[in-house]
Amino acid sequence: MKKNDDRIEFRLLGGSRQMMIKTGADVRRIADLDPVHWTMTGTQTDSMIGDSEFLKLLDSDGNGRIRCDEVKGALEWMLLHLKDLSGVEQKSDYLALDSLRGDTPEGTMMANTVRVVLRNMNLTDSKGVTLAQISDHAKIVAAALQNGDGVIPPDPVDDPETADCIRSVMALIGSHKDLSGADGINGDDLTAFETQAAQHLAWIDEYEADPGRKLPFGEATAELYRAYCAIREKTDDFFRSVAALRFGVPAPAAATTCDPLDQESVKAYLEKTPICNPRTTDRLERGSSTVNPLWAEKVDAFFDAYSKAAGHAVDSADACFWEETGKKLAPYADWFGRKKTAIFDSFDIAKLRSYAAGNIYGKIRGYITVDLAVSGDLLHCKAVRKLILFQKNILMFLNNFVSLRDLFDTSSPSMIQLGKLVMDGRIFSLCTLVPNPAEHKKIVEKSDICVMYLDVSRGVGADFKTMKLAVAVTSGHVRNIFIGKSGVFFTDDGQVWDAKIFDFVKQPVSISEAVREPFYKFAGFLQSQADKYFSTRSKSYEDNIAKNIQSQALPAGAAKPQTPAVSGAMVMMGGGIGIAAIGSAFAFMAKSLQGISVGVVLAVFLGILFIFGGPVIAVSLVKLFNRNLSRFFEANGYAINTQMRLSLKMGRVFTFTPKMPFTTRTIVEKIISGDSEERSKSIRARIFWWLVLLLVLLVCAWFFRGRLFAAVNWCRNFFSSL
Repeated sequence: MKKNDDRIEFRLLGGSRQMMIKTGADVRRIADLDPVHWTMTGTQTDSMIGDSEFLKLLDSDGNGRIRCDEVKGALEWMLLHLKDLSGVEQKSDYLALDSLRGDTPEGTMMANTVRVVLRNMNLTDSKGVTLAQISDHAKIVAAALQNGDGVIPPDPVDDPETADCIRSVMALIGSHKDLSGADGINGDDLTAFETQAAQHLAWIDEYEADPGRKLPFGEATAELYRAYCAIREKTDDFFRSVAALRFGVPAPAAATTCDPLDQESVKAYLEKTPICNPRTTDRLERGSSTVNPLWAEKVDAFFDAYSKAAGHAVDSADACFWEETGKKLAPYADWFGRKKTAIFDSFDIAKLRSYAAGNIYGKIRGYITVDLAVSGDLLHCKAVRKLILFQKNILMFLNNFVSLRDLFDTSSPSMIQLGKLVMDGRIFSLCTLVPNPAEHKKIVEKSDICVMYLDVSRGVGADFKTMKLAVAVTSGHVRNIFIGKSGVFFTDDGQVWDAKIFDFVKQPVSISEAVREPFYKFAGFLQSQADKYFSTRSKSYEDNIAKNIQSQALPAGAAKPQTPAVSGAMVMMGGGIGIAAIGSAFAFMAKSLQGISVGVVLAVFLGILFIFGGPVIAVSLVKLFNRNLSRFFEANGYAINTQMRLSLKMGRVFTFTPKMPFTTRTIVEKIISGDSEERSKSIRARIFWWLVLLLVLLVCAWFFRGRLFAAVNWCRNFFSSL
């Protein structure tokens, strides 16, 4: 018969069917398996022990709980990117390029991202990427030409002219920081430089087309034009005022006055007056007393520039001279007014032309385009990291969520077991975090599982850390477990914590303890009754002795008696009273047993045990059979979907005493002599022989009960007569 490879295998764990998840094929089937067949449908993220980043990625809505629908969504997302799940089976943190799907956009995107990362890290020969490599963001973006930010530094560029152009843009326009930390330019910087360079070259070309007209005074034109513009407005106003006075326009009265001792007042007055006094002169003259002191320096600068341009000294100007100068400078003024930028004034125009002629701007833009092309890929580095985390951890998680296989597998750690508690000569491995012990206890009491609540702590000062744990006692006994007992706790990461019990839910943990429990309770009952009986009798005899002593009254007027010394007669009397009490008790017992057969005594004894112990044993066995492991985990916030019973065999998995890893020999040391000798009998052998001796004594007492009764009766009568 051909085996069906598509079938889903289940295994009975804790009395419930749980899916076996071992291979990639099993992982694929989970996405199609209805959550009703999952062991767990929800849990709190802080209740799971594992990679915290992975658990947060599973919690897609960030509410602190992982639900079955979120797990299904995570599986579907992973399967959209992976075609080969061998890495999932191996729990590998290495993502191979060959394992990515090429038939889906998601898989293709992921492969492109991996290739860019490998290229940037100079690992082009590698066939995959590790979790550590994809997490090294600084090294990934160290490749300044392809890190996705669109910023191109000059140093990594091979072409010298292109690198020089980038430096020119940085100097004249500005720069930006690349992700690698280097300074460079982006597309906006390049466009601004290219546009302004083109405008400046067009402006220069216009001049070169008719340089004589644009520069009527040659190379000195620019300097003369600047000096002309500095006084043009004030000089125009001056010559207009001169012309107005010639036509008989009366001069206005002084509108303002100034205080010659107040510099601010003088300055304000001079700023409102013309460059020269039109009432006293009609010319603009260098060094004339008619020139406004505020403008004298600028007037001198104009005549210096004109003299240099004309080649001879010029020290004054009338209206005609001023108008003629303006007409000569008009073509230059018109051309200069169309200048768009001044950033290239000191720049080498030949170099600027070479940038445009050699298509340097196109080369730089090509670098930017390539850099930006990988930005989308590098933005998906987080997705690659997420995929590697899923590949590494998803199989373990599924075996602690969809199935609790790891919980019952002692060869691998479980994500719901925090560590191991060492206490009372045993190891307790069913240990879980408890955020709220009071709420946990309300639920766990219904599980019939014996649970210890412990405070664990480690470190000092700022490094001091604490946790609260719930630890199940699932086998052995609980005789030596009590509130305040201390132990040591080992977490899976190797850390050691001090542990101390602060609360305890007592429940049966084994059949042997359930059977012994009635004897413990019956022995306790007998002990309490014996203590009560003998303490009452002892008190009664003590009271009688005190009354007898006090009844010996002294004669009137006698001195108050001193406390008498203890005499031998008094000791004999006190001992006799005690022995008489014991003898009376034995006589009563012997008289009561006289004439009763052994069968009747045994029947009565067994009946008492049955009355006392029967219900206790029955209740304990029922609780042992009904121990509910699901309820224990539900107390921790797990949404358990199946009912799991904690069997006796399972109990020995979670609470046990490990075997010695070597052959042992026990030596008994004598305290008095200090010598040592090997123990000749085991503890069990000694107990056996003590029981045999007790049985022999009981048999002898039964057969000689008549003589024993007579001896006890004689002792009682003897001491009573004292």
